[in-house]
Amino acid sequence: MLETSADSMFRAHLSTVSELTVNASVTLPRQWRLLRSPSLDGTWNMACDLWLMEVAKTSGEGVLRVYSWLRPTVSFGRNERALDFYSDQSLTEAGLEAVRRPTGGRALLHSREVTYAVALPIASNISWPSAYDAVNQILLSAMRALGVNAIIVGADTATTSTTLPRGAPCFAGASRGEIAVDGAKLVASAAWRDRGAYLQHGSILLHDDQMLLTTIANAGLPRPEPAAALSGLLHAIPSFEAVADAIERATKDRADAVTWTLSADDNIAIERVRDRLVQPSWLWRS
Repeated sequence: MLETSADSMFRAHLSTVSELTVNASVTLPRQWRLLRSPSLDGTWNMACDLWLMEVAKTSGEGVLRVYSWLRPTVSFGRNERALDFYSDQSLTEAGLEAVRRPTGGRALLHSREVTYAVALPIASNISWPSAYDAVNQILLSAMRALGVNAIIVGADTATTSTTLPRGAPCFAGASRGEIAVDGAKLVASAAWRDRGAYLQHGSILLHDDQMLLTTIANAGLPRPEPAAALSGLLHAIPSFEAVADAIERATKDRADAVTWTLSADDNIAIERVRDRLVQPSWLWRS
């Protein structure tokens, strides 16, 4: 999911990062909140993730949220030209809803998968790739705890935007720092940094449904190689709860983490953010 070339604030850091280096003690806060959400609609999910950046910035704590989606939904990257390949009609006919993420990257289908979000306070002298790498170390630990022999993709084997056809979906290739198995992406991740806060969220596939995106796109996109999915990697497919438990345990191994429940005031604040994200001018921006 990570597609940094579209975001100028990301490009400034890319030239300084060649290989994966992690100093989690520098990047990750000690205190964390753990939030597990029920299945909700796409715009609420994106609004909640965006609002969590403010929570992290004002509290100084890290926040891990694990969630699912009420209906199968396509999310577009922040600067993706979605109208070049998709339309309301094509998505509706396929029984899909659509949202635009506050983070970068390419189109992704949220269906039979587990979505995670991490919000962190981030100091001006900490580069976003160091936060990205530290979060992915948590996710890698969780995948290995589930029995998956996953690795973090290095710069020498990463798929870049120049090696993918225009409009290719997110799981068509694995970027530097993402989690893969035998070259196929298992965990897609995207990031956004803004005014002292960092957001990273992404998808862990239980089943690979991503091929559907190439069949409903307006232009005839080539079919990518299959993504990695837990259904093909493990003898028994883990439940949403089992994957969420693994991510939360991996977080607790690195921090003092407590379970968190949203208040009525929290939900009101999220709805205010959601009002901005439901606008067609945001979803179909070019």
